[in-house]
Order: sequence, then structure tokens, then C-alpha cells
Amino acid sequence: MHISSLLLTSYLVFSFYCAIGQHKMSWDDFYDVRFEEKSEGYLLPIFGQSLLWMDGEEIYISGYVIPLDFQQNIYVISAFPNASCFFCGGAGPESVMELQLKNATRNYRTDEWKRFKGRLCLNRDDENHMHYILEDAEEY
Repeated sequence: MHISSLLLTSYLVFSFYCAIGQHKMSWDDFYDVRFEEKSEGYLLPIFGQSLLWMDGEEIYISGYVIPLDFQQNIYVISAFPNASCFFCGGAGPESVMELQLKNATRNYRTDEWKRFKGRLCLNRDDENHMHYILEDAEEY
């Protein structure tokens, strides 16, 4: 096999993997957003093109888990620990993501550093949920 054929085959395999693979994201990726005030206390997100391409895709994200309601298994993952997160500190709403757990099998402690995978949902207008939602989230 010639080196050019080997390179072409490697490129095609890599391209195929990227097309169907999951995307590891960092919190910096979520800063491609700006906000406009929609109603009193609610900021309407205007997502940038890089995030629009990721809407509905399976992603991986790491961060600090913050429990909101243990009994109902409502958690968020944050770029920052609880004391510095969007709710308590000076971070913006782009630094937290709602976790909709696929299987709620355990309770997470505040500020546990965890990695999750799931389908990214960009929430544009539902005021009852966060702007970023990780659907079918599971720890990996």
C-alpha cells in the first residue's frame, strides 16, 4: 500500500469518526452567546453559530455538580464551584447547564467534579429551564 493510500484511508476514517462521534466541549465553547432582556429577570439567549451547530449533538462536558433538589434529582453542572457559580457568585448564565439525568441512580454532592455525556439542547425561550440543557445525561 502506498503512503498516499494510507494517508487517504486514515483521513477518511478520522472524518467518519468526527461526523458521527461525540464532541468534547469546554466551558469556553459556551461563551458564544449574548443576552437580551426578554422580560423582567429573564435573559433571552442569542446563540452564536458555533453553538447552533452543536444543538442536538451528543457532547461531553466536565464541571462541578450543584444539586438543586435531591428528591427530584434536579442538578446542574457548572464551570465554577458553588460559591463562584452563576447563582452565588459573579459568573454568567453561560457557565451552568441543566442536567436531565438518564438514570437517577445516586445523589451527587455539591461541588463534586464530574464528567457527563448527553445531548445538548439550546433553550431559547423556556423560562422554567436553563439556557443549556444536557438531555439523557449520564456520568462517564
